[in-house]
Amino acid sequence: MRHVYDVYRIGCEQPQEIDAATQVFPAIVTGDAEEYRGQFPSFYADPIGALRSTLEQARTNGILRKQYDQKVLPLIYGGERTAFETAFTAFEGMANQLIATL
Repeated sequence: MRHVYDVYRIGCEQPQEIDAATQVFPAIVTGDAEEYRGQFPSFYADPIGALRSTLEQARTNGILRKQYDQKVLPLIYGGERTAFETAFTAFEGMANQLIATL
């Protein structure tokens, strides 16, 4: 849940970092798929499908939203309290940019 807000802020403050991440993301996913193949065979077999499925679950199950509202919003200081919908929409867009590099 904290990653949703953090990635949102990175996108706002340093959008060039997303472009930099697209350069290394495929290698990271390949390495993770290999390293965790025994624990997560579905990720090893289909990393794109696994990432998209996880993103869909995060968007629709409501647990992430509840945790964001209860645990992240109280930690935000000094200004705008970004709603889950705003932060997640940005997070999802950046995640899809990264997934598209695979």
